[in-house]
Amino acid sequence: MRRIWLDGEVWSRGSGAARWQWLLLAGLLVAASGTAAVAAQCGITGPAVRFPANAQGVAIATSATADALLFRLRPGQMSLDLDGNEHTYGVRDQGLDGICNGLSALDPPDCAGVTPRGRCFAACQAALRAWDRTPDGARRLFCSVGLGSGCGATFSAPLQTGDNAAFFVSETATKYAPPPGAARTWIQTQAAQIDPLAVPFFVLPPALRRLPFDASPGDAGVMVRTDGARPPAFFIIGDSGNNGEIGESSARLHQLLSRSGTLQTKTETSAFGESVARTAVDGSPEVAVAIFRHSAVRPGDAGSLIQLTRDTVVDWINRTGADRLARLGDADALIACAPRPEGND
Repeated sequence: MRRIWLDGEVWSRGSGAARWQWLLLAGLLVAASGTAAVAAQCGITGPAVRFPANAQGVAIATSATADALLFRLRPGQMSLDLDGNEHTYGVRDQGLDGICNGLSALDPPDCAGVTPRGRCFAACQAALRAWDRTPDGARRLFCSVGLGSGCGATFSAPLQTGDNAAFFVSETATKYAPPPGAARTWIQTQAAQIDPLAVPFFVLPPALRRLPFDASPGDAGVMVRTDGARPPAFFIIGDSGNNGEIGESSARLHQLLSRSGTLQTKTETSAFGESVARTAVDGSPEVAVAIFRHSAVRPGDAGSLIQLTRDTVVDWINRTGADRLARLGDADALIACAPRPEGND
Protein backbone atom coordinates (compact mmCIF):
# COMPACT_ATOMS: atom_id res chain seq x y z
CA MET A 1 0.00 0.00 0.00
CA ARG A 2 1.47 3.34 -1.07
CA ARG A 3 1.89 6.01 1.63
CA ILE A 4 2.07 9.77 1.00
CA TRP A 5 3.58 12.38 3.33
CA LEU A 6 1.54 15.54 3.84
CA ASP A 7 2.32 18.08 6.59
CA GLY A 8 4.35 15.57 8.57
CA GLU A 9 1.62 12.89 8.64
CA VAL A 10 1.50 9.61 6.80
CA TRP A 11 -1.78 9.25 4.82
CA SER A 12 -2.68 6.06 3.06
CA ARG A 13 -4.61 6.17 -0.21
CA GLY A 14 -6.31 3.00 0.81
CA SER A 15 -7.49 4.00 4.29
CA GLY A 16 -11.12 5.20 4.51
CA ALA A 17 -11.48 8.85 5.52
CA ALA A 18 -7.81 9.64 4.88
CA ARG A 19 -8.24 8.44 1.30
CA TRP A 20 -11.15 10.84 0.74
CA GLN A 21 -9.18 13.69 2.31
CA TRP A 22 -6.38 13.06 -0.13
CA LEU A 23 -8.73 12.91 -3.10
CA LEU A 24 -10.37 16.18 -2.04
CA LEU A 25 -7.00 17.92 -1.70
CA ALA A 26 -5.83 16.56 -5.02
CA GLY A 27 -9.05 17.74 -6.66
CA LEU A 28 -8.63 21.23 -5.25
CA LEU A 29 -5.06 21.40 -6.51
CA VAL A 30 -6.11 20.27 -9.98
CA ALA A 31 -9.03 22.75 -10.01
CA ALA A 32 -6.76 25.61 -8.97
CA SER A 33 -4.26 24.67 -11.65
CA GLY A 34 -7.05 24.45 -14.23
CA THR A 35 -8.48 27.82 -13.21
CA ALA A 36 -5.08 29.45 -13.54
CA ALA A 37 -4.62 27.87 -16.97
CA VAL A 38 -8.01 29.12 -18.15
CA ALA A 39 -7.28 32.61 -16.82
CA ALA A 40 -3.96 32.66 -18.67
CA GLN A 41 -5.62 31.45 -21.88
CA CYS A 42 -8.13 34.29 -21.65
CA GLY A 43 -5.47 36.88 -20.93
CA ILE A 44 -6.59 37.53 -17.34
CA THR A 45 -3.53 38.62 -15.38
CA GLY A 46 -5.05 40.25 -12.28
CA PRO A 47 -7.78 39.67 -9.72
CA ALA A 48 -11.43 40.41 -10.49
CA VAL A 49 -12.93 43.68 -9.18
CA ARG A 50 -16.33 43.63 -7.50
CA PHE A 51 -18.93 46.02 -8.93
CA PRO A 52 -21.11 47.49 -7.60
CA ALA A 53 -20.63 47.25 -3.84
CA ASN A 54 -24.09 45.96 -2.98
CA ALA A 55 -26.01 42.70 -2.80
CA GLN A 56 -26.26 42.48 -6.59
CA GLY A 57 -22.54 43.00 -7.14
CA VAL A 58 -20.59 40.95 -9.66
CA ALA A 59 -16.92 40.13 -9.97
CA ILE A 60 -15.47 41.65 -13.16
CA ALA A 61 -12.24 40.35 -14.68
CA THR A 62 -10.28 42.05 -17.47
CA SER A 63 -9.04 40.13 -20.49
CA ALA A 64 -6.00 41.69 -22.15
CA THR A 65 -6.33 39.24 -25.05
CA ALA A 66 -9.76 40.51 -26.09
CA ASP A 67 -9.56 43.92 -24.34
CA ALA A 68 -12.76 42.92 -22.57
CA LEU A 69 -14.55 43.04 -19.24
CA LEU A 70 -15.76 39.57 -18.27
CA PHE A 71 -18.45 38.77 -15.70
CA ARG A 72 -21.59 36.75 -15.06
CA LEU A 73 -25.15 37.72 -14.24
CA ARG A 74 -27.19 35.48 -11.96
CA PRO A 75 -30.55 34.00 -13.00
CA GLY A 76 -33.10 36.78 -12.74
CA GLN A 77 -30.49 39.55 -12.49
CA MET A 78 -31.17 41.00 -15.94
CA SER A 79 -33.81 43.72 -15.84
CA LEU A 80 -35.71 45.22 -18.77
CA ASP A 81 -34.88 48.52 -20.48
CA LEU A 82 -37.42 50.09 -22.84
CA ASP A 83 -35.90 53.59 -22.96
CA GLY A 84 -35.71 55.04 -26.44
CA ASN A 85 -38.81 53.28 -27.75
CA GLU A 86 -41.41 55.54 -29.33
CA HIS A 87 -44.25 53.95 -27.34
CA THR A 88 -42.66 54.27 -23.89
CA TYR A 89 -43.40 56.93 -21.24
CA GLY A 90 -46.85 58.23 -22.14
CA VAL A 91 -48.18 61.42 -20.58
CA ARG A 92 -51.16 59.46 -19.22
CA ASP A 93 -48.91 56.62 -18.04
CA GLN A 94 -49.79 54.66 -21.17
CA GLY A 95 -47.37 52.73 -23.36
CA LEU A 96 -44.97 49.81 -23.09
CA ASP A 97 -43.34 51.04 -19.87
CA GLY A 98 -44.73 52.91 -16.88
CA ILE A 99 -43.69 56.53 -16.72
CA CYS A 100 -42.73 56.20 -13.06
CA ASN A 101 -39.86 53.95 -14.14
CA GLY A 102 -38.34 57.08 -15.68
CA LEU A 103 -39.55 59.88 -13.41
CA SER A 104 -39.68 60.52 -9.69
CA ALA A 105 -41.64 63.11 -7.74
CA LEU A 106 -39.98 66.11 -6.11
CA ASP A 107 -42.40 65.79 -3.19
CA PRO A 108 -41.63 64.22 -0.78
CA PRO A 109 -37.99 65.39 -1.06
CA ASP A 110 -36.51 62.00 -0.17
CA CYS A 111 -38.13 60.53 -3.30
CA ALA A 112 -36.56 63.05 -5.68
CA GLY A 113 -34.04 61.39 -7.98
CA VAL A 114 -34.72 57.94 -6.53
CA THR A 115 -36.12 55.13 -8.69
CA PRO A 116 -39.70 55.01 -7.37
CA ARG A 117 -40.68 52.11 -5.15
CA GLY A 118 -43.52 51.83 -2.65
CA ARG A 119 -44.66 55.23 -1.41
CA CYS A 120 -42.29 56.97 -3.83
CA PHE A 121 -44.00 55.17 -6.72
CA ALA A 122 -47.38 56.35 -5.43
CA ALA A 123 -45.98 59.90 -5.10
CA CYS A 124 -44.82 59.81 -8.74
CA GLN A 125 -48.24 58.68 -9.91
CA ALA A 126 -49.91 61.44 -7.86
CA ALA A 127 -47.55 64.03 -9.39
CA LEU A 128 -48.46 62.80 -12.88
CA ARG A 129 -52.17 63.18 -12.15
CA ALA A 130 -51.54 66.73 -10.86
CA TRP A 131 -49.46 67.80 -13.86
CA ASP A 132 -51.03 70.47 -16.07
CA ARG A 133 -49.13 69.18 -19.15
CA THR A 134 -46.90 72.25 -19.40
CA PRO A 135 -43.07 72.35 -19.19
CA ASP A 136 -43.24 74.73 -16.21
CA GLY A 137 -45.62 72.38 -14.45
CA ALA A 138 -43.25 69.46 -15.06
CA ARG A 139 -40.36 71.40 -13.56
CA ARG A 140 -42.40 71.97 -10.38
CA LEU A 141 -43.22 68.28 -10.01
CA PHE A 142 -40.64 65.95 -11.52
CA CYS A 143 -37.09 64.70 -11.30
CA SER A 144 -35.44 62.49 -13.91
CA VAL A 145 -34.33 58.96 -13.13
CA GLY A 146 -34.00 57.92 -16.78
CA LEU A 147 -36.47 60.05 -18.69
CA GLY A 148 -35.12 63.42 -19.76
CA SER A 149 -32.65 65.15 -17.47
CA GLY A 150 -32.41 67.26 -14.34
CA CYS A 151 -34.65 67.86 -11.34
CA GLY A 152 -37.02 70.66 -10.49
CA ALA A 153 -36.05 73.89 -12.26
CA THR A 154 -33.58 72.00 -14.51
CA PHE A 155 -35.97 69.19 -15.49
CA SER A 156 -36.24 68.82 -19.27
CA ALA A 157 -37.94 66.13 -21.32
CA PRO A 158 -39.29 66.90 -24.80
CA LEU A 159 -42.51 65.42 -26.10
CA GLN A 160 -42.65 63.63 -29.42
CA THR A 161 -44.46 65.11 -32.41
CA GLY A 162 -47.10 63.89 -34.83
CA ASP A 163 -48.91 60.67 -34.02
CA ASN A 164 -46.82 60.08 -30.88
CA ALA A 165 -47.26 63.52 -29.34
CA ALA A 166 -48.66 61.91 -26.18
CA PHE A 167 -45.27 60.28 -25.45
CA PHE A 168 -42.02 61.69 -24.12
CA VAL A 169 -38.68 61.30 -25.86
CA SER A 170 -36.25 59.43 -23.62
CA GLU A 171 -32.83 60.90 -24.35
CA THR A 172 -30.58 58.63 -22.27
CA ALA A 173 -30.02 56.12 -25.08
CA THR A 174 -26.89 56.00 -27.24
CA LYS A 175 -27.51 58.21 -30.28
CA TYR A 176 -27.28 57.37 -33.96
CA ALA A 177 -25.20 59.48 -36.31
CA PRO A 178 -27.22 62.51 -37.53
CA PRO A 179 -28.33 62.39 -41.17
CA PRO A 180 -26.76 64.91 -43.57
CA GLY A 181 -28.03 68.42 -42.93
CA ALA A 182 -29.71 67.55 -39.62
CA ALA A 183 -30.22 70.33 -37.09
CA ARG A 184 -28.16 70.38 -33.89
CA THR A 185 -31.29 69.45 -31.96
CA TRP A 186 -31.75 66.24 -33.97
CA ILE A 187 -30.18 64.14 -31.20
CA GLN A 188 -33.08 65.16 -28.94
CA THR A 189 -35.64 63.64 -31.30
CA GLN A 190 -37.05 60.12 -31.21
CA ALA A 191 -35.32 59.24 -34.49
CA ALA A 192 -31.91 59.59 -32.84
CA GLN A 193 -32.55 57.06 -30.08
CA ILE A 194 -31.62 53.38 -30.31
CA ASP A 195 -34.83 51.33 -30.23
CA PRO A 196 -34.70 48.65 -27.48
CA LEU A 197 -37.28 46.51 -29.30
CA ALA A 198 -35.09 46.32 -32.42
CA VAL A 199 -31.50 46.57 -31.15
CA PRO A 200 -29.86 44.29 -28.56
CA PHE A 201 -28.19 46.59 -26.07
CA PHE A 202 -26.79 46.57 -22.54
CA VAL A 203 -27.14 49.45 -20.09
CA LEU A 204 -23.82 50.74 -18.76
CA PRO A 205 -23.62 51.98 -15.15
CA PRO A 206 -21.68 55.27 -15.37
CA ALA A 207 -18.98 54.05 -12.96
CA LEU A 208 -18.01 51.37 -15.50
CA ARG A 209 -16.80 54.19 -17.73
CA ARG A 210 -14.04 54.97 -15.23
CA LEU A 211 -10.84 53.05 -14.58
CA PRO A 212 -10.15 50.23 -14.04
CA PHE A 213 -13.15 49.33 -16.22
CA ASP A 214 -13.03 51.94 -19.04
CA ALA A 215 -16.09 50.81 -21.02
CA SER A 216 -18.00 53.32 -23.17
CA PRO A 217 -21.33 53.90 -24.92
CA GLY A 218 -21.20 52.25 -28.33
CA ASP A 219 -18.86 49.40 -27.30
CA ALA A 220 -19.81 45.94 -28.56
CA GLY A 221 -20.32 42.90 -26.35
CA VAL A 222 -21.75 39.41 -26.11
CA MET A 223 -23.90 37.42 -23.69
CA VAL A 224 -23.86 33.62 -23.58
CA ARG A 225 -26.33 31.49 -21.66
CA THR A 226 -24.27 29.24 -19.41
CA ASP A 227 -26.70 26.38 -20.08
CA GLY A 228 -26.06 26.66 -23.82
CA ALA A 229 -29.78 26.84 -24.62
CA ARG A 230 -29.40 29.74 -27.09
CA PRO A 231 -26.67 31.00 -29.46
CA PRO A 232 -24.44 33.86 -28.30
CA ALA A 233 -26.28 37.19 -28.34
CA PHE A 234 -24.16 40.13 -29.47
CA PHE A 235 -25.03 43.61 -28.24
CA ILE A 236 -23.99 47.26 -28.09
CA ILE A 237 -23.73 49.54 -25.05
CA GLY A 238 -26.92 51.41 -25.85
CA ASP A 239 -27.91 53.28 -22.68
CA SER A 240 -26.63 54.54 -19.34
CA GLY A 241 -28.12 53.42 -16.04
CA ASN A 242 -27.30 53.85 -12.38
CA ASN A 243 -24.38 52.65 -10.29
CA GLY A 244 -26.55 50.67 -7.89
CA GLU A 245 -27.17 47.74 -10.21
CA ILE A 246 -25.80 45.97 -13.24
CA GLY A 247 -27.70 43.86 -15.74
CA GLU A 248 -30.31 46.12 -17.31
CA SER A 249 -30.73 45.17 -20.96
CA SER A 250 -32.94 46.01 -23.92
CA ALA A 251 -36.07 44.06 -24.75
CA ARG A 252 -34.40 42.73 -27.92
CA LEU A 253 -31.46 41.33 -25.96
CA HIS A 254 -33.85 39.61 -23.55
CA GLN A 255 -35.68 38.18 -26.56
CA LEU A 256 -32.48 36.77 -28.11
CA LEU A 257 -31.64 35.01 -24.85
CA SER A 258 -35.13 33.72 -24.11
CA ARG A 259 -35.80 30.01 -24.67
CA SER A 260 -39.02 30.90 -26.48
CA GLY A 261 -37.53 33.78 -28.45
CA THR A 262 -40.54 35.92 -27.56
CA LEU A 263 -41.40 38.75 -25.19
CA GLN A 264 -44.27 38.57 -22.74
CA THR A 265 -46.86 41.21 -21.88
CA LYS A 266 -48.63 41.94 -18.62
CA THR A 267 -51.61 44.11 -17.77
CA GLU A 268 -51.10 46.92 -15.27
CA THR A 269 -53.25 49.72 -13.95
CA SER A 270 -51.94 53.16 -14.87
CA ALA A 271 -51.76 56.20 -12.63
CA PHE A 272 -55.15 57.17 -14.08
CA GLY A 273 -56.81 53.83 -13.32
CA GLU A 274 -56.67 52.58 -16.91
CA SER A 275 -55.64 49.05 -17.92
CA VAL A 276 -52.41 49.12 -19.91
CA ALA A 277 -50.48 46.32 -21.65
CA ARG A 278 -46.81 46.48 -20.68
CA THR A 279 -43.82 44.62 -22.07
CA ALA A 280 -42.45 42.15 -19.54
CA VAL A 281 -39.89 39.38 -19.13
CA ASP A 282 -40.40 36.19 -17.19
CA GLY A 283 -37.07 35.92 -15.41
CA SER A 284 -33.69 35.73 -17.12
CA PRO A 285 -31.01 33.03 -17.38
CA GLU A 286 -27.50 33.00 -15.95
CA VAL A 287 -25.26 34.50 -18.61
CA ALA A 288 -21.55 35.02 -19.12
CA VAL A 289 -20.89 38.53 -20.42
CA ALA A 290 -18.05 40.22 -22.27
CA ILE A 291 -17.94 43.95 -22.94
CA PHE A 292 -15.34 44.62 -25.63
CA ARG A 293 -13.75 47.88 -24.57
CA HIS A 294 -12.56 50.49 -27.05
CA SER A 295 -14.60 48.96 -29.88
CA ALA A 296 -17.06 51.86 -30.22
CA VAL A 297 -17.08 53.95 -33.39
CA ARG A 298 -17.62 57.46 -32.08
CA PRO A 299 -16.72 60.87 -33.46
CA GLY A 300 -15.02 61.76 -30.17
CA ASP A 301 -13.89 60.28 -26.88
CA ALA A 302 -16.86 61.60 -24.93
CA GLY A 303 -20.63 61.55 -25.21
CA SER A 304 -23.00 58.91 -26.53
CA LEU A 305 -23.08 59.67 -30.27
CA ILE A 306 -21.99 56.79 -32.51
CA GLN A 307 -21.13 56.76 -36.20
CA LEU A 308 -23.81 54.20 -36.99
CA THR A 309 -27.40 54.41 -38.22
CA ARG A 310 -30.47 52.30 -37.59
CA ASP A 311 -29.74 50.58 -40.93
CA THR A 312 -26.14 49.65 -40.06
CA VAL A 313 -26.09 49.16 -36.28
CA VAL A 314 -27.19 45.50 -36.02
CA ASP A 315 -24.77 44.32 -38.72
CA TRP A 316 -21.96 46.21 -36.96
CA ILE A 317 -22.89 44.64 -33.59
CA ASN A 318 -22.77 41.11 -34.99
CA ARG A 319 -19.56 41.54 -36.99
CA THR A 320 -17.65 43.38 -34.27
CA GLY A 321 -18.87 41.13 -31.48
CA ALA A 322 -17.97 37.95 -33.34
CA ASP A 323 -14.50 39.27 -34.22
CA ARG A 324 -13.71 40.25 -30.64
CA LEU A 325 -15.14 37.02 -29.20
CA ALA A 326 -12.79 35.10 -31.51
CA ARG A 327 -9.85 36.82 -29.81
CA LEU A 328 -11.04 35.34 -26.53
CA GLY A 329 -11.65 31.94 -28.12
CA ASP A 330 -15.35 31.09 -28.33
CA ALA A 331 -18.52 30.98 -26.25
CA ASP A 332 -17.16 28.13 -24.12
CA ALA A 333 -14.02 30.14 -23.37
CA LEU A 334 -16.13 33.05 -22.19
CA ILE A 335 -18.15 30.80 -19.90
CA ALA A 336 -14.93 29.35 -18.48
CA CYS A 337 -13.24 32.73 -18.04
CA ALA A 338 -16.06 34.85 -16.64
CA PRO A 339 -15.84 34.91 -12.81
CA ARG A 340 -18.65 33.02 -11.13
CA PRO A 341 -21.24 35.02 -9.18
CA GLU A 342 -20.37 35.33 -5.51
CA GLY A 343 -21.94 32.59 -3.43
CA ASN A 344 -21.87 30.02 -6.28
CA ASP A 345 -19.49 27.11 -6.05
